[in-house]
Amino acid sequence: MIDPLEHVRELATRARQEEAPRGHVSQKVILRLRRQPFALARPLTVFATLTGLLAATALLLTVYSMNSPAADALGAFFQVASLSNF
Repeated sequence: MIDPLEHVRELATRARQEEAPRGHVSQKVILRLRRQPFALARPLTVFATLTGLLAATALLLTVYSMNSPAADALGAFFQVASLSNF
């Protein structure tokens, strides 16, 4: 019967024989990233700005409705509850 780890040992031997590619890939990548415009950042910026404006509007409406005497949050519930005779 063949040793189950024999295949792993064979792969390890082959991996040791291979040489890593030589070159300065990191410098090329950094230079390319510096040259490219931030095309993906613009839609995200617009989305974040619109989301912030929507959240600020919701906050202002909430604060305004809390200070308004006509906006009693439980008023409608108590009116409905008083109509039912349990």
